[in-house]
Amino acid sequence: MRFYHDLPPSKLRNALSRVQHWHIRFNNRLAKWVGGCVLCGRTTAEATLSSRLCAVCTEQLPHHLSSNLSDTNEFHRCVQCAHLLTTAETHCLACVTEPPAFTETLAFADYAEQLQHALLQYKFHNALHLAPMLADLLHHALLHYAHTHQPDVIVLVPQLDARTSERGFNPLRLLMQHIALSSIWGKTPPIYAPDALIRLHHERLQIHVKPDMRRKQVKNAFAVLDKALFENAHVLLIDDIITTGATLNEIAHVLKKSGARRVDNLVIARTRKTPLK
Repeated sequence: MRFYHDLPPSKLRNALSRVQHWHIRFNNRLAKWVGGCVLCGRTTAEATLSSRLCAVCTEQLPHHLSSNLSDTNEFHRCVQCAHLLTTAETHCLACVTEPPAFTETLAFADYAEQLQHALLQYKFHNALHLAPMLADLLHHALLHYAHTHQPDVIVLVPQLDARTSERGFNPLRLLMQHIALSSIWGKTPPIYAPDALIRLHHERLQIHVKPDMRRKQVKNAFAVLDKALFENAHVLLIDDIITTGATLNEIAHVLKKSGARRVDNLVIARTRKTPLK
Protein backbone atom coordinates (compact mmCIF):
# COMPACT_ATOMS: atom_id res chain seq x y z
CA MET A 1 0.00 0.00 0.00
CA ARG A 2 1.41 3.38 -1.01
CA PHE A 3 1.12 6.26 1.45
CA TYR A 4 1.28 10.01 0.75
CA HIS A 5 4.82 10.26 2.13
CA ASP A 6 5.97 7.89 -0.65
CA LEU A 7 4.80 10.26 -3.39
CA PRO A 8 7.22 12.63 -5.17
CA PRO A 9 6.91 16.24 -3.86
CA SER A 10 5.27 17.51 -7.07
CA LYS A 11 2.61 14.79 -7.06
CA LEU A 12 2.01 15.29 -3.34
CA ARG A 13 1.47 19.02 -3.87
CA ASN A 14 -0.96 18.31 -6.70
CA ALA A 15 -2.83 15.76 -4.59
CA LEU A 16 -3.13 18.14 -1.64
CA SER A 17 -4.23 20.95 -3.96
CA ARG A 18 -7.00 18.77 -5.39
CA VAL A 19 -8.15 17.78 -1.90
CA GLN A 20 -8.29 21.42 -0.81
CA HIS A 21 -10.12 22.37 -4.00
CA TRP A 22 -12.72 19.64 -3.46
CA HIS A 23 -13.10 20.80 0.16
CA ILE A 24 -13.74 24.40 -0.92
CA ARG A 25 -16.23 23.32 -3.61
CA PHE A 26 -18.11 21.13 -1.14
CA ASN A 27 -18.33 23.94 1.40
CA ASN A 28 -19.43 26.41 -1.26
CA ARG A 29 -22.26 24.14 -2.42
CA LEU A 30 -23.26 23.51 1.17
CA ALA A 31 -23.32 27.26 1.76
CA LYS A 32 -25.80 27.71 -1.09
CA TRP A 33 -28.29 25.53 0.77
CA VAL A 34 -27.74 26.35 4.43
CA GLY A 35 -25.60 29.49 4.29
CA GLY A 36 -22.00 29.57 5.35
CA CYS A 37 -18.38 30.33 4.56
CA VAL A 38 -17.18 29.11 1.15
CA LEU A 39 -13.80 28.19 2.63
CA CYS A 40 -14.72 26.37 5.83
CA GLY A 41 -18.53 26.07 6.01
CA ARG A 42 -18.92 28.08 9.23
CA THR A 43 -21.80 30.51 9.64
CA THR A 44 -21.21 33.95 8.15
CA ALA A 45 -23.52 35.78 10.56
CA GLU A 46 -20.60 37.91 11.80
CA ALA A 47 -18.99 38.41 8.39
CA THR A 48 -17.64 41.89 7.67
CA LEU A 49 -15.91 41.94 4.27
CA SER A 50 -17.96 39.29 2.47
CA SER A 51 -21.17 37.44 3.21
CA ARG A 52 -19.39 34.39 1.78
CA LEU A 53 -16.57 34.41 4.36
CA CYS A 54 -16.84 33.78 8.09
CA ALA A 55 -15.12 36.07 10.58
CA VAL A 56 -12.43 33.45 11.29
CA CYS A 57 -11.43 32.97 7.63
CA THR A 58 -11.58 36.72 7.07
CA GLU A 59 -9.11 37.36 9.88
CA GLN A 60 -6.81 34.70 8.45
CA LEU A 61 -6.50 36.53 5.12
CA PRO A 62 -2.83 37.62 5.12
CA HIS A 63 -2.31 41.33 5.81
CA HIS A 64 -5.73 42.28 4.46
CA LEU A 65 -7.33 45.72 4.41
CA SER A 66 -9.45 46.38 7.48
CA SER A 67 -13.12 47.32 7.52
CA ASN A 68 -12.06 50.87 8.48
CA LEU A 69 -11.95 52.73 5.16
CA SER A 70 -9.73 55.44 6.65
CA ASP A 71 -6.99 52.88 7.28
CA THR A 72 -5.41 52.18 3.89
CA ASN A 73 -1.91 51.21 5.05
CA GLU A 74 -2.34 49.27 8.28
CA PHE A 75 0.54 46.93 7.46
CA HIS A 76 2.79 49.69 6.07
CA ARG A 77 3.26 48.89 2.41
CA CYS A 78 5.22 50.83 -0.18
CA VAL A 79 2.82 53.44 -1.51
CA GLN A 80 3.94 52.86 -5.07
CA CYS A 81 4.20 49.06 -5.43
CA ALA A 82 2.45 47.76 -2.24
CA HIS A 83 5.51 45.78 -1.11
CA LEU A 84 5.47 45.23 2.66
CA LEU A 85 8.01 47.49 4.39
CA THR A 86 9.96 46.94 7.59
CA THR A 87 10.94 50.60 8.02
CA ALA A 88 9.05 53.85 8.42
CA GLU A 89 9.71 54.90 4.82
CA THR A 90 6.83 55.48 2.41
CA HIS A 91 8.54 53.86 -0.58
CA CYS A 92 10.67 50.75 -1.00
CA LEU A 93 14.24 51.06 -2.25
CA ALA A 94 13.38 49.69 -5.70
CA CYS A 95 10.71 52.35 -6.29
CA VAL A 96 13.06 55.09 -5.07
CA THR A 97 16.00 54.06 -7.25
CA GLU A 98 13.95 53.19 -10.34
CA PRO A 99 10.47 54.78 -10.06
CA PRO A 100 7.74 52.95 -12.01
CA ALA A 101 5.36 54.73 -14.34
CA PHE A 102 2.42 54.32 -11.95
CA THR A 103 1.87 56.46 -8.85
CA GLU A 104 0.20 54.18 -6.31
CA THR A 105 -0.76 50.54 -5.79
CA LEU A 106 -3.44 49.37 -3.38
CA ALA A 107 -3.51 45.65 -2.56
CA PHE A 108 -6.31 44.01 -0.62
CA ALA A 109 -4.03 41.37 0.94
CA ASP A 110 -0.90 39.28 0.52
CA TYR A 111 -0.83 36.55 -2.10
CA ALA A 112 -0.52 33.67 0.37
CA GLU A 113 -2.33 30.87 2.16
CA GLN A 114 -6.09 30.52 1.50
CA LEU A 115 -6.29 33.60 -0.72
CA GLN A 116 -3.49 32.32 -2.94
CA HIS A 117 -5.17 28.94 -3.27
CA ALA A 118 -8.55 30.52 -4.04
CA LEU A 119 -7.10 32.74 -6.78
CA LEU A 120 -5.20 29.85 -8.36
CA GLN A 121 -8.27 27.61 -8.36
CA TYR A 122 -10.43 30.39 -9.77
CA LYS A 123 -8.06 31.36 -12.60
CA PHE A 124 -6.58 28.04 -13.65
CA HIS A 125 -9.07 25.37 -12.54
CA ASN A 126 -12.42 26.96 -13.46
CA ALA A 127 -13.49 27.36 -9.83
CA LEU A 128 -16.14 29.90 -10.81
CA HIS A 129 -17.99 29.31 -7.55
CA LEU A 130 -15.28 31.44 -5.89
CA ALA A 131 -16.01 34.47 -8.08
CA PRO A 132 -18.61 36.13 -5.78
CA MET A 133 -16.28 35.92 -2.76
CA LEU A 134 -13.29 37.28 -4.69
CA ALA A 135 -15.50 40.03 -6.12
CA ASP A 136 -16.44 41.02 -2.56
CA LEU A 137 -12.75 41.40 -1.69
CA LEU A 138 -12.13 43.45 -4.83
CA HIS A 139 -15.17 45.58 -4.00
CA HIS A 140 -13.79 46.24 -0.52
CA ALA A 141 -10.46 47.35 -1.98
CA LEU A 142 -12.31 49.69 -4.34
CA LEU A 143 -14.17 51.19 -1.38
CA HIS A 144 -10.83 51.89 0.30
CA TYR A 145 -9.47 53.48 -2.85
CA ALA A 146 -12.60 55.58 -3.43
CA HIS A 147 -12.35 56.96 0.11
CA THR A 148 -9.48 59.20 -1.03
CA HIS A 149 -9.39 58.99 -4.84
CA GLN A 150 -11.65 59.91 -7.75
CA PRO A 151 -10.26 58.42 -10.97
CA ASP A 152 -11.62 59.36 -14.36
CA VAL A 153 -11.31 55.95 -16.00
CA ILE A 154 -11.11 52.35 -14.78
CA VAL A 155 -9.45 49.75 -17.00
CA LEU A 156 -8.51 46.09 -16.63
CA VAL A 157 -5.29 44.29 -17.45
CA PRO A 158 -6.30 42.60 -20.73
CA GLN A 159 -5.80 38.99 -21.69
CA LEU A 160 -5.53 37.55 -25.18
CA ASP A 161 -8.73 36.39 -26.88
CA ALA A 162 -7.05 33.00 -27.26
CA ARG A 163 -6.55 32.80 -23.50
CA THR A 164 -10.20 33.72 -22.91
CA SER A 165 -11.26 30.98 -25.32
CA GLU A 166 -8.94 28.51 -23.62
CA ARG A 167 -10.24 29.30 -20.14
CA GLY A 168 -13.81 29.86 -21.20
CA PHE A 169 -14.03 33.13 -19.28
CA ASN A 170 -12.13 36.31 -18.44
CA PRO A 171 -11.35 36.26 -14.69
CA LEU A 172 -11.23 40.03 -14.13
CA ARG A 173 -14.30 40.79 -16.23
CA LEU A 174 -16.31 38.18 -14.36
CA LEU A 175 -15.37 39.69 -11.00
CA MET A 176 -16.25 43.19 -12.17
CA GLN A 177 -19.70 41.97 -13.26
CA HIS A 178 -20.46 41.51 -9.57
CA ILE A 179 -19.54 45.12 -8.74
CA ALA A 180 -21.66 48.25 -9.26
CA LEU A 181 -19.32 51.24 -9.44
CA SER A 182 -22.22 53.58 -8.67
CA SER A 183 -22.47 51.93 -5.25
CA ILE A 184 -18.87 53.01 -4.61
CA TRP A 185 -18.58 56.46 -6.18
CA GLY A 186 -22.24 57.48 -6.10
CA LYS A 187 -23.64 59.66 -8.89
CA THR A 188 -20.25 60.33 -10.49
CA PRO A 189 -18.58 56.95 -10.99
CA PRO A 190 -15.49 56.68 -13.21
CA ILE A 191 -15.86 55.57 -16.80
CA TYR A 192 -15.52 51.79 -16.85
CA ALA A 193 -13.67 50.83 -20.04
CA PRO A 194 -12.87 47.09 -20.00
CA ASP A 195 -12.15 47.09 -23.76
CA ALA A 196 -9.88 50.14 -23.83
CA LEU A 197 -6.69 48.06 -23.70
CA ILE A 198 -5.69 45.06 -25.78
CA ARG A 199 -2.94 42.50 -25.33
CA LEU A 200 -0.86 41.87 -28.43
CA HIS A 201 1.12 38.86 -27.28
CA HIS A 202 1.64 36.65 -24.26
CA GLU A 203 4.56 34.26 -24.61
CA ARG A 204 4.34 32.39 -21.31
CA LEU A 205 2.70 32.75 -17.93
CA GLN A 206 4.83 35.16 -15.92
CA ILE A 207 4.82 32.95 -12.84
CA HIS A 208 7.01 30.52 -14.80
CA VAL A 209 9.80 32.92 -15.80
CA LYS A 210 12.65 34.60 -13.96
CA PRO A 211 12.19 38.21 -12.78
CA ASP A 212 14.83 39.61 -15.16
CA MET A 213 12.82 38.25 -18.12
CA ARG A 214 9.47 39.72 -17.16
CA ARG A 215 10.04 43.22 -18.45
CA LYS A 216 11.33 41.84 -21.76
CA GLN A 217 8.25 39.63 -22.12
CA VAL A 218 5.74 42.42 -21.62
CA LYS A 219 7.61 45.00 -23.69
CA ASN A 220 5.24 46.28 -26.42
CA ALA A 221 2.66 43.70 -25.34
CA PHE A 222 -0.18 46.20 -24.83
CA ALA A 223 -1.94 48.87 -26.86
CA VAL A 224 -4.64 51.50 -26.35
CA LEU A 225 -7.68 51.48 -28.65
CA ASP A 226 -9.02 54.97 -27.84
CA LYS A 227 -6.35 57.52 -26.91
CA ALA A 228 -8.93 60.30 -26.48
CA LEU A 229 -10.35 58.44 -23.48
CA PHE A 230 -7.10 58.88 -21.56
CA GLU A 231 -6.25 62.47 -22.42
CA ASN A 232 -5.25 64.15 -19.10
CA ALA A 233 -7.04 61.32 -17.25
CA HIS A 234 -6.48 59.79 -13.83
CA VAL A 235 -6.61 56.06 -14.61
CA LEU A 236 -7.17 53.18 -12.20
CA LEU A 237 -5.75 49.90 -13.51
CA ILE A 238 -7.19 46.71 -11.98
CA ASP A 239 -5.52 43.31 -11.85
CA ASP A 240 -5.83 40.24 -9.65
CA ILE A 241 -2.19 39.82 -8.55
CA ILE A 242 0.97 41.92 -8.60
CA THR A 243 4.30 40.08 -8.53
CA THR A 244 7.20 42.19 -9.79
CA GLY A 245 4.87 44.80 -11.26
CA ALA A 246 6.37 44.49 -14.75
CA THR A 247 3.00 44.09 -16.46
CA LEU A 248 1.41 47.00 -14.60
CA ASN A 249 4.45 49.17 -15.23
CA GLU A 250 4.40 48.47 -18.97
CA ILE A 251 0.69 49.29 -19.18
CA ALA A 252 1.22 52.48 -17.18
CA HIS A 253 3.87 53.54 -19.71
CA VAL A 254 1.42 52.89 -22.55
CA LEU A 255 -1.31 54.88 -20.81
CA LYS A 256 1.04 57.77 -20.09
CA LYS A 257 2.08 57.87 -23.75
CA SER A 258 -1.62 58.03 -24.61
CA GLY A 259 -2.09 61.14 -22.48
CA ALA A 260 -2.93 59.87 -18.99
CA ARG A 261 -1.66 62.22 -16.29
CA ARG A 262 -1.70 59.58 -13.55
CA VAL A 263 -2.02 55.79 -13.31
CA ASP A 264 -2.78 53.88 -10.10
CA ASN A 265 -3.10 50.14 -9.56
CA LEU A 266 -5.59 48.16 -7.51
CA VAL A 267 -5.12 44.42 -7.00
CA ILE A 268 -6.61 41.68 -4.89
CA ALA A 269 -3.25 40.27 -3.82
CA ARG A 270 0.42 41.22 -3.64
CA THR A 271 3.19 38.62 -3.55
CA ARG A 272 5.51 38.79 -0.56
CA LYS A 273 8.80 37.85 -2.19
CA THR A 274 10.08 40.83 -4.13
CA PRO A 275 9.47 44.56 -4.58
CA LEU A 276 9.09 46.01 -8.07
CA LYS A 277 11.93 45.20 -10.45
